[in-house]
Amino acid sequence: MIWPFSFKSKPLLEKLSPISGKISVFRKGKGLQLVVGGLVQSVSLNTENVGDRVWGVIVEQALIKRESFKNVLILGLGGGTVAHLLVKKFPEVKIVGVEIDPVIVQIGREEFNLNKLKNLKIITDDAFAVAGDPEKYKLAKNSFDLVVVDLYLGSLFPQEFGTRGFLEDVRNLLSDKGVVVINRILPVSEKMEKELFADILKKYFNHIAVREIQGTKDERNFIFSGCKDSSRGSNP
Repeated sequence: MIWPFSFKSKPLLEKLSPISGKISVFRKGKGLQLVVGGLVQSVSLNTENVGDRVWGVIVEQALIKRESFKNVLILGLGGGTVAHLLVKKFPEVKIVGVEIDPVIVQIGREEFNLNKLKNLKIITDDAFAVAGDPEKYKLAKNSFDLVVVDLYLGSLFPQEFGTRGFLEDVRNLLSDKGVVVINRILPVSEKMEKELFADILKKYFNHIAVREIQGTKDERNFIFSGCKDSSRGSNP
């Protein structure tokens, strides 16, 4: 998850990771922010206006496509903001969160209350590998009502997560009426990149919609959503 990090204060916690580099936790108001690569990856649930920011928009876009979720897969768990928002709305939802960086998982457990989510299963591994061989991780194909793809190393979106093989794997993980939501950061100067990525998604999912969110000065978050079931409607 990406949100611009712009305030100056001393971190509550700093750790170095061989995968993500410097990871910091800051307090802002009542909430906590997990900062990686100079950008906010996750926030605690008590952060002001969290539902109106990127994490809340991901959940909102998913709910436009489907009214409720029982089984969710989050590829790129981070500190678990989306997981917390889903559990707040659907207390019995079962979530599998995939996070490649064990340092982030540890911080998520200790600082962002991931241990309090009783129906959360965390897989510490590469999301590309998990999606490609779900049975190895005891995940069933065609079983998830929602798959959230929020995969960044700092501010970088690994190119393999936009490839045909990965998108096919995500489609195969979705139930018949499942929904996919993908968070991308794209440069403001690359206006065609949004349309190009949407066109790629249309090859694997139906009713693709895109919502733009204010990001940094030079970049924007784009939330792409789609359905496996062609009968589901698109958002306005």
